[in-house]
Amino acid sequence: LATRVGLLPARDRVVRTIDTGGAGPITALLEARRMVLNENCQAVAVVAGDAVASMDTASFLQRADAGVSPPETVGKVQRLNTPVIPHGYSRCTEWHMGTYQAT
Repeated sequence: LATRVGLLPARDRVVRTIDTGGAGPITALLEARRMVLNENCQAVAVVAGDAVASMDTASFLQRADAGVSPPETVGKVQRLNTPVIPHGYSRCTEWHMGTYQAT
């Protein structure tokens, strides 16, 4: 998109792609904050797009799962079943309920 509208290529610009499923907007805002605080960026544009309608279900799930799964080189990490994002939320909820006796 940035290339298409003429923003790139340019030496004074940084472009990042973030693919974290449903947490994308929060991740993008956290990354924008980090760029301002740690990379001396004076302005950050958060641009979002959604390609769900252009993919079949299997392709969408594969892409969403890959965005939040640890790399294959990580040792004894317990991997989540697909769809990873809701299973991850479930794991966090179960941990919180067990740790704090929440219902």
